[in-house]
Amino acid sequence: MSSHLLVATPLFGHVSPVVTVGAALAERGHDVVVMTGAPFADLVRSHGLEFRSLPEDADPSLTRGPDRLRPRWASSVRDVVSIFVDPLAAQHRAVTAELERRPADVILGDTGFLGLQPMLLGLPLGIRPPIVGLSVTPISVVSLDAAPFGSALRTGVGPHFERRNRRTQWLLSRGPLRPLHRAVDAALHSCDVAAGSFDYFNQVLTFDQVFHLGSPELEYPRRELPDTVRMIGPVPTAVEADLPPWWDDLAGARHVVHVTQGTLANDDVRRLLVPAILGLADEPDLLVVVATGGRPVPELILALGDNLPANVRLADFLPYDRLFPGTSVLLTNGGYGAVQLAVRHGVPVVVAGSTEDKPEVAARVAWSGVGLDLRRGRPRPQRIRRAVRTVLEQAAYRDRAAAVRTAAEARPDPLALITTEIERLGLAVTDSQPERVVD
Repeated sequence: MSSHLLVATPLFGHVSPVVTVGAALAERGHDVVVMTGAPFADLVRSHGLEFRSLPEDADPSLTRGPDRLRPRWASSVRDVVSIFVDPLAAQHRAVTAELERRPADVILGDTGFLGLQPMLLGLPLGIRPPIVGLSVTPISVVSLDAAPFGSALRTGVGPHFERRNRRTQWLLSRGPLRPLHRAVDAALHSCDVAAGSFDYFNQVLTFDQVFHLGSPELEYPRRELPDTVRMIGPVPTAVEADLPPWWDDLAGARHVVHVTQGTLANDDVRRLLVPAILGLADEPDLLVVVATGGRPVPELILALGDNLPANVRLADFLPYDRLFPGTSVLLTNGGYGAVQLAVRHGVPVVVAGSTEDKPEVAARVAWSGVGLDLRRGRPRPQRIRRAVRTVLEQAAYRDRAAAVRTAAEARPDPLALITTEIERLGLAVTDSQPERVVD
């Protein structure tokens, strides 16, 4: 049995896969501790795992949505710094203290948990445990083959696109992205790591091994991506949602359209949930199944003026492993986990997202052919209805999503791959330790 420390940025999309992996390791007899934000204590413990709370200064500062007084780039940089960069030093101190108290054979964390970077950059393997990353957002590695992350520009092949990518990267790094690079350097400097040692967008490159929880068919090819980054597809969500009382209605529906605004940018249900319900209301062949992502369901009903269309069903969370096999279209604001799970089940996607990494998710959906990018975060009801109808009526989207599902089914089980690799690394660490002598 090995001892493993699992760490996660306190955001649901980051915590859920880490907990799923932790539960799988615990079932195989390993000692697992999960460190993340206090709001996720119940989720961690419900899977039989030991919980460690991050200190308050290691929690992200969440700023919901773009600031209308700032350009989109400035708002995005502000959000990245407050959510991921500012907690870096406190996360590092918390992990270091936990390892001193209870050494681990292997550390696993989502790649957005930047508190692991001082160890990865400053200590050689052997002095520190092996560190495995779970990549739960689109790949952001700086490359000639892809436009800079955050630009949401479509990728392409050939000298023209390489020149565009190089030029755009140069301009962004010296303009809108400069505050981000300075913040990263300052955070790492406080942990005795030299400035310029780390590019935020290359975070997956520093880990000993990274498992990218996305299908390769939905990710831009990059010649710079090393073999240490393996694209394996999504793992099941850690939330075991109860079936709502209306669940049997799904069996009689011709088309099920699932609508979600995720668990982060869901503070304003008028962004996507309300216009989606209005746009798809009373369509006789559609059953519109809406998940609020934890927001109170009465809040959504109130926003609709207490007028819930007959073809709409509501819940806070839904079991995706049971929902997606019978779903015709996913309409989402671009949460990476939901998109990957949907396509893993052969469900085409319509994305309307403008916050965090969601424009990048939307661009990949369009590029891969599995769905449509509405290129806005607050689409009108009529635009939503046209997009959903287009995806339903044009077989190309359904066929492409089915091809991604077929490719995924031919690959090894993602969860088994991760746990097997962690066990291998843990065994190697144990075997390398000197035998204890008992007097």
